[in-house]
Amino acid sequence: MRGRNARSARMRGFSLVEGLICLAVMLTAATVAMPNVARWLRDWQSSRASQALRESLDLARIHALRSSGRATVCVSADGNGCLASSDWSAGWIVFGDRDGDGVRGTDEPLLHVQPRLPGLLRIAPASGSIQRLVFLPNGLLNSTPTSLAITSAHPEVPVRKLVLNRIGRARVTTGS
Repeated sequence: MRGRNARSARMRGFSLVEGLICLAVMLTAATVAMPNVARWLRDWQSSRASQALRESLDLARIHALRSSGRATVCVSADGNGCLASSDWSAGWIVFGDRDGDGVRGTDEPLLHVQPRLPGLLRIAPASGSIQRLVFLPNGLLNSTPTSLAITSAHPEVPVRKLVLNRIGRARVTTGS
């Protein structure tokens, strides 16, 4: 009986060598996986930024159609008023533009605030300078078709473009 208990006590658990081998295998697997996880995270941030911008534009278009008034999406860092900037990376707001001047007044409803998105992303017009996008009461865009490029500081993340046509529909394309 005594020999049996002594043998079972010795067989409970891992030896130091077995534990070190297990740790080495886990560290090797983590080292191989980390660059892929980091790349996936940067790609997800870029995708999320393009999706957030598209959802904001859709919200503005729907509001313009439902309210039979104008709706504006503009660059905003403080979440309250528009900036005279075409760097959409700072964030943006969506508001019902009752007086049609493209500037949010105190009596105009704030529909959505998008703060600066995380990551090393830049959202800027693919060409020209676009500080605001205005939707008319019929849902049409009050400008020529346009696109905004979502780029990352990391070259392995593909460039995404949010393309907005004249009738106010937005789509996201990937590639240069």
